[in-house]
Amino acid sequence: MSSQLVQGTINAAFTAAVAAIKYNSDRILVLNAEEESDLQLVAHLQSIMAVGHGTNEKTIWKFPTSDDWWKTIYPNLPDEVFIQHFRVDRIAFKWIVNEVKELMDTKFRNAIEVERKVAASLKCLATTCDFLTVAALFGIGKSSVHKYFTKFVDAVYQKVVPKVIQFPNEDEIRKSATEFEQMWGFPMAFAAIDGTHIPFNPPVHLASDFHNYKGWSSIIAVAMCDAHGKAIWLQSGLPGRLSDSGAFKATRCYAALTSGKLIPSGKQKYGDTEVPYVVLGDSGFAMESWLLKPFTYHGSLVESQKIFNYRHSRARRAVENMFGRVKLRWRRLLRGLDVHYQNAHKVISVAFALHNICESQGIGIHQTAEELIENMELDSRRPQPTSMSAAEAASGIMCRNALMNYFVSQPNPWSGK
Repeated sequence: MSSQLVQGTINAAFTAAVAAIKYNSDRILVLNAEEESDLQLVAHLQSIMAVGHGTNEKTIWKFPTSDDWWKTIYPNLPDEVFIQHFRVDRIAFKWIVNEVKELMDTKFRNAIEVERKVAASLKCLATTCDFLTVAALFGIGKSSVHKYFTKFVDAVYQKVVPKVIQFPNEDEIRKSATEFEQMWGFPMAFAAIDGTHIPFNPPVHLASDFHNYKGWSSIIAVAMCDAHGKAIWLQSGLPGRLSDSGAFKATRCYAALTSGKLIPSGKQKYGDTEVPYVVLGDSGFAMESWLLKPFTYHGSLVESQKIFNYRHSRARRAVENMFGRVKLRWRRLLRGLDVHYQNAHKVISVAFALHNICESQGIGIHQTAEELIENMELDSRRPQPTSMSAAEAASGIMCRNALMNYFVSQPNPWSGK
C-alpha cells in the first residue's frame, strides 16, 4: 500500500471517527499515533466507527457491578436486620421515600429507583464504610452513590428537617416543663442544651478555623432537646475553634431567648423568687435568667450546692443521651464528614431529624458487637473539647439559689421523690 493511499485512508477514517465520537458523546478515547503503525491506526479507527451504532448502552469503561444483594436479599431482610442496616423500620423508610421522591426521582430511562437511592444513602449515613463499599452492596457506581447521598441530604434537609425539628410554642413549652419534672425531677426546665464536635476535614484555607484545642478539626453542633431526648432546636456547621457558649451566642435563637420572645410569661414562685421557664446547660454556657448552669467547683462545694448540681446533671442527661444516640444511629458522624463544607451542616441536621423520627416511632438501636467496639475506638481517638464560662447573670444566680433551697427542703433532696 502506497504512502499516499495510506494517508488518504487515514484521513477518511479519521473523519468518520470524529462523527462516531460526536455520536457517542459519552465516550472518551485518547489516541497516540506515534505508538501505532498506520495500519493499526486504521483498524482502530474502524473499530470506533462500529461502536455504538444502533444502541445507547455504554460499552467502554463500564465496570461490571452486581445488584444481587438488593434484588434477592434486601426484600427478605428480617425486621431487626432491616433496622440494623438502615436504622429505620420499613414504615419509616416508606415515609421517607415518599417525602423525598419528588426531589430524587428522574425521568430518564433505566434510572435507579428512588427506593434504592434512599436505601444506599441511609446506609452511607448509618455506617463508617466508604462510598465504594456501599456501591458494591447496591450494584451502583461509586460516583453515583456520592451523587445520590448528596441529593438525599438536600431533599431531607428541605422536606423533612423543618417538619421534625421545631422550637416549641408556649403550650408545648409548658408541657415539656411538666415532663422534665416528672421524668428528671427538675421543675421549670423545658429543654436541655449542649454542644458536640463532629470530625470534619476542612478546606485548606479554613483549616485554622476548624482546629479545636484538643488538636483535631471539627464542626460544632449545638442542640436543645425535650425531656424525651428529641431535638427541638439545632445549629450546626460552626467552626470547631469556637466554644459551645460562643457558638450558641452567634445564633438567632440566643437573641430571641434573651429578648424574651420565645418563653411564656408564666413563672413559679420558690421562696421569695419567681423562677421562669429555663433551659439547662453545663458549665460551658453563660448563666442567664432563662439558662441555668451548675455551681462551679472551686475546691469544695457545700451540701446544698452538691444537691443542686446532682439534680441539674441528672436532668441534663437528656441532651447527653440524645447526642450519644444520634451518633450510635448515624455512625458517619463518628467517622467524620467527607463532604463539601457547604453541605456539612445539612448532613448533621438530617442525622438529628432522622433521629427524631426513630425516637417518635419507638425504633430502637440495633448494633453488632463489632460496631460497638469500633464506636469506642473512634470516640477515644477524638476526645470532646470542654469549656468553662465564668459569666453569670444576677437573675440567673437568684433562680439557681431558689431552686437549690427548694431541693434541699424536700424529704428526699437527692432524688426528688
